[in-house]
Amino acid sequence: MRQLAIVLVIGCALLSSGCATMALFEWRRDEVAIAHGQVQVKNVPGVSDGWYAVVGPEIWPQDPVVQADDGIVSLSPPIEFSLSPRSRDTGYIDFRGMDLSEARQPFSPRGQVVMATVACVEKGEERHYRVHMLRGDSGKQRWVRSGTIDIGSGTQSAARGPVTWVLLPFTVAADIVSLPLLLVGGLGIGVLEGISALLGNG
Repeated sequence: MRQLAIVLVIGCALLSSGCATMALFEWRRDEVAIAHGQVQVKNVPGVSDGWYAVVGPEIWPQDPVVQADDGIVSLSPPIEFSLSPRSRDTGYIDFRGMDLSEARQPFSPRGQVVMATVACVEKGEERHYRVHMLRGDSGKQRWVRSGTIDIGSGTQSAARGPVTWVLLPFTVAADIVSLPLLLVGGLGIGVLEGISALLGNG
């Protein structure tokens, strides 16, 4: 009886938690993305699909810096960074995502969180991806690029974007229709657990 209740709730949750729409946007997402302090890679030959931590030295130098050709203040020479499957034994770097265009701008008048570490994804020609690691320098009031990780070229079709918007109404409709199943599942597990308790006590 209890196993039946668990199966019912899991099935309802999968159908009613917006899974179809979430899966659609996950399918549409570019091959390399930043989320939750990690780098997500998919459909890049030579790199296994999954979430990765960024690994680098514990101490980052702040000088010397140069104005790079792409307009970003950068360390010279750069620090070597790499991707690694996240684990408790890995000395990963805490960071947040930022748009690469912001890295070329000074801090806003209100100021950024100084010494924050950010990662920016660059999608180049033929869907070739690089991740830039930067840190805020309060003295220069600029983001300083410490190094770059070359990920590789993605293989996804650019048609995924338009296809997503075509399919979106259908996935949203499916998620809305399945929403009541979550309520049924919650009610069902309560009833079945109550019956199970009564039978067990009897």
